[in-house]
Order: sequence, then structure tokens, then C-alpha cells
Amino acid sequence: MRPFRAIVLVSLAFSLCACDSPADRSKPSHPKRTPPVHRVVVQAVEKKPVAIQRELNATIRARHIARLYNEEPGRITALAGYAGDWVRAGKLLASLDDTLLRAELKKARATTRQARLDVERLRKLVKRKVASVDELARARTALDIATAEHEILSTRLRRTRITAPFAGIISERLREPGDVVAANTHLLSLFDPTSQFAETRISELLLPLVHEGDPASLRIDALPGRAFGGRVQRIHPTLDPLTRLGAIEIRLDDIPDDLKPGQFARARLAMAATERLMVPFTAVQRDNKGPFVYLLVDGKAVRRAVRTGIRLDRDIAILEGLRPGDQVIVKGFLGLSAGKTVKPVKPMDTARVDESG
Repeated sequence: MRPFRAIVLVSLAFSLCACDSPADRSKPSHPKRTPPVHRVVVQAVEKKPVAIQRELNATIRARHIARLYNEEPGRITALAGYAGDWVRAGKLLASLDDTLLRAELKKARATTRQARLDVERLRKLVKRKVASVDELARARTALDIATAEHEILSTRLRRTRITAPFAGIISERLREPGDVVAANTHLLSLFDPTSQFAETRISELLLPLVHEGDPASLRIDALPGRAFGGRVQRIHPTLDPLTRLGAIEIRLDDIPDDLKPGQFARARLAMAATERLMVPFTAVQRDNKGPFVYLLVDGKAVRRAVRTGIRLDRDIAILEGLRPGDQVIVKGFLGLSAGKTVKPVKPMDTARVDESG
């Protein structure tokens, strides 16, 4: 029994020595894990011609609008036409009671005739030295005053009759015959349907690309199934300080008969192609310092501040900060920071990019 116990003890001792050998102590208990490579998708910056098209909301307006007011107070004796009626240029639209003015004008005519006779009589008396030159001068002044009074009353009498300044359509009838109105009361409104145009507003970034004479097309919701050609007729020189939008007027090549001021329209503008530095919109990052992108430089991510321009679909124009040929990181931003080592992969290898960042 004792020899067997001795053999067991000796075997156990040899086993412990083997486990604690220097070779085993040099091996790590857990192998080191290689950190994953941060994969990104990179795209070269290049200049390319970009043709911009925009569909903008527009409003139909009439350029020639006349708001007719009476310049003399009194009772309306006649008011021609209702909203929607066509009137020719020069047609009598409104008249006021002129009885009192005609009586005053008749009196002014008589006063003028008498003043003229007085001047002739005194001129003869002065030649005969029976009347003085001063008396003749006073008579001439009285004639001038009477003549002026006659002209004033004639003008006031003409103003009791209001005519159409141009051919057009009555859009408002605000008074009725028999109404007694004060001076400068709005009676009628008139517009010229041939002067209608579309007005739209456009961003200050696009405004420099629009020029007078550029082609445009219009679609009007109230007139479905039809498209109308036109051209940019006028560009307003100022912008709205709140929206930073500028107004553009579009003249229609053919004005339909059923077009009306105030209708909603959709204007499509096609602007000339210009070369721009474009990058994907998702490549531009933003923080409290402003917009920036990550560039691939010598295998590392480098932050570069940029100034952006107009966005077109999935791309955005870069005005400052990049040059043609720069390698911009467009995907793989999760965990990415300036100075981090990155590995570019092909754009189609999106799964590997998503795994690394």
C-alpha cells in the first residue's frame, strides 16, 4: 500500500512542474484582438455642368388696373355696367348731378362777358383821356379773374362724367345710381385682360441665373390639361427681407379668354447650365462651427470647413473649401472623427461600411 501511495505523489509532483514551466508562463491567457478597420466610401470632387429647373407657385395678375373715383361730390345719376361687363375705351361709366355747377358756369360766362366789355370800353376812354390807365388795369385784372373762374367751373363740370380710360372688363361695382358720395369715392374698378401676366418668387441664390427673355411654361390649376408658353418679362430689383425671395414676372405668349387675375399657376423655369462643384448632400456635416466635410488624406480623415450653395436633388453645391480632385468621404460617419485612420471601399460594399461605422 505504501509503495503505491509514493508512486502517486511522485506523479502529481511531475505534473505540477510541467504546468508551471517557463514556456507556459510566456503564453497569454487571452489572445489580443485586432481593432476593426474603419471603412468609408469616398468620392472625388469634380466640376460638372448643372442645369437647374424649378417649378414655382405663381399668381396671375393684371398690369393695367383702373380704380375709378369721382373727383366731385354729389349724387350719382348714372352708373354703367356690372362686374364682368366688357367696356370700350372712352365709354361713359358714371355721371353725377351737375345742375348746380351748370348754373355757376352760366353765371361765370356772364361775368366774363361783362368784364371783357368793360375792358373794351375803358380802352377807348383811355385813348380819349377820359379814363385813367389804372382803371383800365383793374378792368383787365377783373377779366382775368372771371376767365379763370370760368375755366375752373368748366373743369369741375367735366369731372362729373367718368369714362373708361382703356378697353377692359369691369371687376368691381361699389356704388349705385342715387347714392350721394363725397369726393374721391371708389365707384368702379376696371382691368385690361390683355395685360395679364404671372408673378412668382424665387430664391436669392437662383435669382442671378434668371434673365429677361428666358423661356418659361405655365400650368394653371383652374384650366387643366393645358400648358402655356411664356418668357421672363421683368425681374424686380429688390428682395423681401424676411423671405429673401425676389419677384419675377412672366409674360404669356397667348392669353386664354378664361384667364382671370388672382388664379393660381405653376411656373417652370429652365435656367442655363453652369459649372459647379457638387457633392452628395449627405457628405456635408454640421455642428456649432458650421458645415464641414471629411476628406481622405494619406489614409486619415481630415475635417474641412466649407461654404455651401444651392441644393439640387441629392447633391449640394460647394462654394468655398474644396477643389476639384479632393477625396470626400460620403459614407461611414458613425464613429468617424478627425485624424482617424480609415480605409476606402467601393460604393457597392455598403454592408462592410455599415459594420465599421
